[in-house]
Amino acid sequence: MHQHETQEEVYVVLSGKGLLYIDGEHIDLSPGDIVKVDPIAKRAVKAHDDSELVCLILGALPAKGFPRKANSKTLIDDGIPDWENLPPWCEGNEKVIELNKKIRAKREAD
Repeated sequence: MHQHETQEEVYVVLSGKGLLYIDGEHIDLSPGDIVKVDPIAKRAVKAHDDSELVCLILGALPAKGFPRKANSKTLIDDGIPDWENLPPWCEGNEKVIELNKKIRAKREAD
C-alpha cells in the first residue's frame, strides 16, 4: 500500500479484471473503468486470480519541484509507503512480508 504527498493518480483499465483497494474499500476493475485517486488515499492494485490486468496509471503533480531529492532514482519521489499495512490479499503471505521488510530496510538505509 502507498499514498502520495501531492500526486494524484488515475487508473485506466485497458484489459483484464482486477481489484483496486482505496482506504479500505474494494473496487472491482474491468475494461473501460477509469478511477481517480486523491494523493493522500492509501491504495494498492492487483489482477484477479483468474485474469491478468493491463492498466495505465497516470500521475499528476506540479511541474516544478520534482524530483525533490537530487539523488532520486525516480521523477515522482513523493510516495509514502505504508510498511505496516499490506493490501488484504498479501496478509499472511510470508514471502511478501519478508520482501516488504527487506525493501523497507534498504529504503530507510538510503
